[in-house]
Amino acid sequence: MDTNSRIVKPEKQKLDGGEEIEGGSKSFGYLPEELIKYILSLLPTEDLIKTSVLCKKWEYLWTSFSKFSFVQGSSDDNRSSFLKAVDRALILRDADIEQFSLSFTVKKGDASRVSSWTSGLVWRNVEKLSLALDGARSTFSLAPCLFTCATLRDLELYIPSKLKVPATVCFPCLRRLSLNSVLQLFGRCCQIMVNGVGLKYFQYKGGFLNDYYFYNSSVDKAEILIPTSRLRHVSYRLYKLLREFSSMKIFTTSSSSFKVVQTNASELLAQMPLFSNLATLIFEEKEVNIGCKGLLRMFQNCPSLQTLVCSEGITLSSDDAEDDGVLEPLPPCFLKSLKKIEVHAFLGNQEELDALKVLLKNAMVLEKLIITCSDSFQGRPEKLRDVNNQLADLPRGSSKCCEVICSLSP
Repeated sequence: MDTNSRIVKPEKQKLDGGEEIEGGSKSFGYLPEELIKYILSLLPTEDLIKTSVLCKKWEYLWTSFSKFSFVQGSSDDNRSSFLKAVDRALILRDADIEQFSLSFTVKKGDASRVSSWTSGLVWRNVEKLSLALDGARSTFSLAPCLFTCATLRDLELYIPSKLKVPATVCFPCLRRLSLNSVLQLFGRCCQIMVNGVGLKYFQYKGGFLNDYYFYNSSVDKAEILIPTSRLRHVSYRLYKLLREFSSMKIFTTSSSSFKVVQTNASELLAQMPLFSNLATLIFEEKEVNIGCKGLLRMFQNCPSLQTLVCSEGITLSSDDAEDDGVLEPLPPCFLKSLKKIEVHAFLGNQEELDALKVLLKNAMVLEKLIITCSDSFQGRPEKLRDVNNQLADLPRGSSKCCEVICSLSP
């Protein structure tokens, strides 16, 4: 055999500091521990836990982390290893968990496992918890101790089923609460009472199958998105909830919410609370119809409104466009405080231009109008120049230098 063809094992070399390298590459084991931790922190949690088999030194290094995020893939092939990874994260470490996020599809037999996980999180003083559980049965339960967790500051639940809760619910440190697609909180009654002294943020997306009462509410920011079903009970529950949040500063909702109230319980419009501190109003999901009377009532009850955002565009029917008093009586915020309007998903049609005309004419202290065109904006950029020319000719009620910016979406 030719000696030149022999495989030569690379010799270990030594650096000046006496550290050994093989084949010219320094081993990860010799990196500073803080640098190793930083590298590991960039990995998905499931992969992070798997690094324990790479090096004896790393066997329990991952347990020093306090933030975990588990997201199940679309395939069921790795489901078993996914569940084991979550088990290990809670069984092999005793330290507190600052943040824990879990997203996976619940199957038959998983309920007790999820309950055990949530119980373990409470025992480890979890502060921020996000659970997204698809596939849950019609009624689903979490560990009862979760609903009296003294350390929880941020709770997000996406559980599209009825969630069974105990008779007593107490989160003394909770500052953020998000309920997304939870069909119903099921307990002794359909009324959910929250003593929210420290609660600053509340998000609700669902069908309003419960009444929510917030005592001593200090919520600054609320997001309430409901289906457009024309149900009277939805109108009343929305009204009751808005009454609890009359001191909020930022509110995100859908313009259809006020259409629901106008259609099903118009008597509530005159009883809408005054939102004296509301500075930012954001509309999502649907375009905003400037001619909606329910929306006009909301404007009238926001005397300090400074910023209006229409995320899905605006419109005004041709009949309302002929009515010079579409915003009469003119809301106080249009006279004194509304300085910025943002309109997104703009298409450049006549209904939108008519709506912008009304806003520009009646916003007496407006300083900036920002318009972002939709991805489906036709005739770009030639049409954009035409739209900008039309906007430049629209009358302005503001005596200030009102800047109008219309641009294509990035």
